[in-house]
Amino acid sequence: MKKGILAALMLLAAATGAAQTLDDIYDAFRDKPGVEIMELSSKQLLEQVKAQVRAQVQAQLADSTSLDSAQKEALRKAMEADIEQQMEKAGGKQLQALKRMESLTILSLKGEEAAALMPEFKERTAHLTDLGYETLVKKTTSDGRMHVLTRTTEDAMIELLVCSIENGEAGLVRIKGHFQPEEWKKMVGDWADED
Repeated sequence: MKKGILAALMLLAAATGAAQTLDDIYDAFRDKPGVEIMELSSKQLLEQVKAQVRAQVQAQLADSTSLDSAQKEALRKAMEADIEQQMEKAGGKQLQALKRMESLTILSLKGEEAAALMPEFKERTAHLTDLGYETLVKKTTSDGRMHVLTRTTEDAMIELLVCSIENGEAGLVRIKGHFQPEEWKKMVGDWADED
């Protein structure tokens, strides 16, 4: 009888240990050769966008050597405002979504070193719906596959997950935030339809 209880406990421990979370997937590949993991908060993402705008403005200001410092400062402010307006027009939905984003985590497997990890990546990401995600878009081509999943509450999408394998490279992107499902479905649908 003791052997039966011990065997049942060992089986239960093995089953519990086998369950994985999304964080477990990221951690399984962390610090391995050929793997990059980038984790950013929404504040860091917005700062990167602003830094790119500032870099564009500085490059344009470098050409205006005939202006004094006050004129350059006024021109800089006008140029930054103009670029931000252009960004709003061109990618308003994406920028609004970025503002509602809490964090972004990107796992990338690239190069020859990552090729050895591909079977493990495929195995670990094969059943993402078992982790509480729902499929939004699933697309398979001759070059690979893309699976876009979400986790939602009653009124909002709180996570967007994109798993892709293509041409010997793989990626797992996790976006956390508080989004309107309609805008994400449209953006992801448009993206998935591109060939």
